[in-house]
Amino acid sequence: MDAAIDSSSVELNFDQVRQEFPIEQGCLYLNTGSCGRKPQSVLRALSQGWQDLNINPTLTTFMDESALGDAKQAVSRLFAVPEENLLLVQNTTQGLHLIMQSLLLDDGDEFVTTTSEHGSVSTIAQYLAETRGIKIHKVEIDPLDGIESFTRKMIERLNSRTKLVLVSEISSYTAWRPDLESLEKATKERGIPMLVDGAHSGGQIICRPGQYRLWVGSGHKWLGAPNGTGFVYAAPDLVQRLQPLWLGDEYFKLRDAHGNTMARFESQGTADVVRWRGLTAAVNLQLEIGPENIYKRELELAAYLRTAVSKLNPKFRTPATAPNCALLVMHWTPEQMPVPHLRDHLWQKYKIWVQPDFMNQNPGLGVRVSCHYSVTERDIDRFVEALSETLRNG
Repeated sequence: MDAAIDSSSVELNFDQVRQEFPIEQGCLYLNTGSCGRKPQSVLRALSQGWQDLNINPTLTTFMDESALGDAKQAVSRLFAVPEENLLLVQNTTQGLHLIMQSLLLDDGDEFVTTTSEHGSVSTIAQYLAETRGIKIHKVEIDPLDGIESFTRKMIERLNSRTKLVLVSEISSYTAWRPDLESLEKATKERGIPMLVDGAHSGGQIICRPGQYRLWVGSGHKWLGAPNGTGFVYAAPDLVQRLQPLWLGDEYFKLRDAHGNTMARFESQGTADVVRWRGLTAAVNLQLEIGPENIYKRELELAAYLRTAVSKLNPKFRTPATAPNCALLVMHWTPEQMPVPHLRDHLWQKYKIWVQPDFMNQNPGLGVRVSCHYSVTERDIDRFVEALSETLRNG
């Protein structure tokens, strides 16, 4: 894409990337982890989709199943899971709500999660605690302690009243991607469903929801799909335990027709079907470029960022050993930080947008940076230069 990129180790079509993500004059966007920029092919698919819908809105919205069908087929291919185990939803939060309200039913049911989950998890759990009397256990997790400590602490919280365990595949607040194999095995042996929050997985890592029994994810982040696109994966033996969060007029028809598949939950009333055209385009672009190529490139960028910013003496939320995702969270002391809120300062002065460090008592002392494959080393250098000019003794 530019002279700063060493493409010798990455099989990425940089010309294609530049065409899909043209440079926004003066602005540098480093927060794909919250909401991703949309590739040009996705914008074209949405524009054409609305034109097609407007020819016959009734037919397209209520009778033509091709938009949803094509999207499910594309996502099934990308994630390597059967279509019948997939449900397309609006976002990760909706998926979390569907599963949590289905499995945490009674007074005294126990829910085990961590202190570094997304705020949606805490909100849904608190609502279920207030309305159903469930008991919430939040395990204090520090990525710097390592995976063995993480797994041990989680397992120690399990008992006969535990009805659901929830952990992130990649933490929204720390950017830690723990190995969940041992915890998945332990919960399965105890007959306890484990729900994996994969909001940051699709489009970032080589995403395989089928290795878990329950998984939710987002399309609007790393995939660059339209806002309002998300995923739920459920193993066949758990589908019957899920209860509808919404009831469209065809719920019973779908339930009777599709039996033990996630399609039984697809009747949601009048909805935006054009978004599925955008999702299909986003997935097809991912497959065309190559998930392995994207993952390798993003790890390369994350390593470049960590090396470049280390000279500014930040404290990182995750250890330097074995980096395995494209997010990096860092913070500084109040003595090092002369501005009241780093994110706001970077945008107002440099037109660089990042996410605050929400694990910090003062989020403005740090940032979370997303190293999406549309970013270049030159972009990272610009970000580090802005930090250097901002920090005391930078």
